[in-house]
Amino acid sequence: MRDLSGLDPVARMKAGETGVSRFVSPALNQEMISAYSVVMGTGWGVMVPQPFDELRAHAAGVFRYASPSVSRG
Repeated sequence: MRDLSGLDPVARMKAGETGVSRFVSPALNQEMISAYSVVMGTGWGVMVPQPFDELRAHAAGVFRYASPSVSRG
């Protein structure tokens, strides 16, 4: 097990914050983006990480589909 308390989203949750953060995953050695929030009254935090490259690829696909100059035929 690794100590994840130094990761930006974990440190922000410990400070009671909610938001979105980019960080490098020690386990994957990969840039990630994560939404995070504190569950009030429980002392728990929740974060949903995703590899940033996957998000970028998905956004590029949406852009290609939505772009009027690209033929879909």
